[in-house]
Amino acid sequence: MRLMAEKWIEEYTIQSVDADYRGDCRWSSLLSILQRAADRHVEALGISREEMIERGMGWMLITLELDMGRMPRDMETVHVETWSRGSKGALWHRDYRIKNADGEKLGEARSVWALVDIHKRKILRPSMFPYEVPIGKESVGELPNKAVLAEGVQLAEAYTYRVRYSGIDVNGHLNNARYAICASMCWTSRSYGKGK
Repeated sequence: MRLMAEKWIEEYTIQSVDADYRGDCRWSSLLSILQRAADRHVEALGISREEMIERGMGWMLITLELDMGRMPRDMETVHVETWSRGSKGALWHRDYRIKNADGEKLGEARSVWALVDIHKRKILRPSMFPYEVPIGKESVGELPNKAVLAEGVQLAEAYTYRVRYSGIDVNGHLNNARYAICASMCWTSRSYGKGK
């Protein structure tokens, strides 16, 4: 793990608990790895989780677009690079790049986050964040678009998801990594496996 100017690079070896029955890293595990890298980047900048909680602040994932050429495998070491792309309006943007130990790119992600008041459960403007966050110069692509339904589309309940003990984090909320999986549940043509 190391901080290189505005970029954080973290090494992680996929463990058996992270992998599915085929030996591929689970989506939920990969999202947890990305979230952990972002948390450690913020901590490396001198912004501790404890201090954020004392100030009543937390991060909430709004949108994440993850494009994987292939999923990491059981016992494979990956390097996750992450950096802030700054804020626009009330939202913060963060990019990720995932590589294997040989430097081969496995995937990239773009994400949108909100800084929230954890007690009032409302979004805070970026100017409320009392720390300097360096902005990365790189980009892995356009920011994720807000999902817009085509006119005339009728929505119907697809399934019910029961939040269980394993999904609740230390803040008493459904964790971002679990939320992203619950919210998507299906793969798009841009995702690993091309809709398999």
